[in-house]
Amino acid sequence: MTYHPWMTMKSWFYDHFVANRYDNTLAEVTEEFRRICIDNTSIEKGNTVLDLGCGTGLNQPILAERVGPEGKIIGVDASGNMLTQARSRAEQHGYTDRLELIHGDLRELENLVTIEVDAVIATLIFSVVPAWREVFSKSFAVLKPGGRYGVMDNYWPSPGLRLWFLSWTFAADAKRPGFEPLKQAAPDFKLEYHPPDADVQFYVAWGTKPTQ
Repeated sequence: MTYHPWMTMKSWFYDHFVANRYDNTLAEVTEEFRRICIDNTSIEKGNTVLDLGCGTGLNQPILAERVGPEGKIIGVDASGNMLTQARSRAEQHGYTDRLELIHGDLRELENLVTIEVDAVIATLIFSVVPAWREVFSKSFAVLKPGGRYGVMDNYWPSPGLRLWFLSWTFAADAKRPGFEPLKQAAPDFKLEYHPPDADVQFYVAWGTKPTQ
């Protein structure tokens, strides 16, 4: 597998400066939006779900409940320390038997995930990962026709102090409209902003891959 230098540098940054404080900073503030994203992705018992850029596994207890004992979660992330926390979370909550964690560059996703999945969840990743449109395309390619795709992230189109803080704290670019590729790919695309009237917003978007 080829590891790109920028992703290696960013993964190093997450390993050393983000992983140990990620949950304390973002778990509570994003929990509701993660649930909304997963709810609208309509995950069913027995499904296989790709947790794209899974980080410390904050989505995974919810996903494990939805897929049930016969389902599977595939979590992919470039930060080894984030994945270590995801593994510990799985052990704590008892779903290690249905979880596969993969350490790798999302731009090489076709080499990491070689099966089709029933659903993709992408939370707080398109504002971080380089070549994010390419990453979307590759993750959409492994989604089965008729499968569901859910995205949750920040979107602050106007620059400001809080945007600068986010960029430095998480090496993220919240000016990216990470929902746009899904809007172009899914005819039933839906988008919500939370809170709807705030200057600083999370968005949740979802849609279905066409069957033809």
